[in-house]
Amino acid sequence: MFCHVVLAWLWFKFYTLLALLVEEMKGKPFCLMIHGSNDTGIEKINPLTVRKYDDNERQVITLLLDMCTTSGRDCGTADVIFQKINSVMDQCDIPWGHCIGFGVDNTSVNLGVHKSIMTHVKAKNDSYYFMGCPCHIVHNIASKGQKLLQRY
Repeated sequence: MFCHVVLAWLWFKFYTLLALLVEEMKGKPFCLMIHGSNDTGIEKINPLTVRKYDDNERQVITLLLDMCTTSGRDCGTADVIFQKINSVMDQCDIPWGHCIGFGVDNTSVNLGVHKSIMTHVKAKNDSYYFMGCPCHIVHNIASKGQKLLQRY
């Protein structure tokens, strides 16, 4: 019985915080980030998180908006993943115009010139900053730098 009460309280808190987040996203700028769970299989989890400035905390915070689960043979394609992201935005009535940035992994599905998450977002809002994963960028820089240093 106690576990059911705790779970009910947690769900209530989660949905209350989610409702507050959605209301803020309707009127203030925010950034979205998505990260795919895997490259294989017929189910894919693509957690969609929001980075925004919190007036009460006086800092930038990151919150989960949706798990953006996709399934089927094409679950890892940019079209299917973006359809899921867009449906979350539509269901919550969040305007794309308030999205000022979007962070993704450095893959062609996300950053490609044709039919990528980036091209889909650009069709919704041309005024945003699209950024690849900073951890992957730093890793690639270190790898290339290490190879160059080995020459000397």
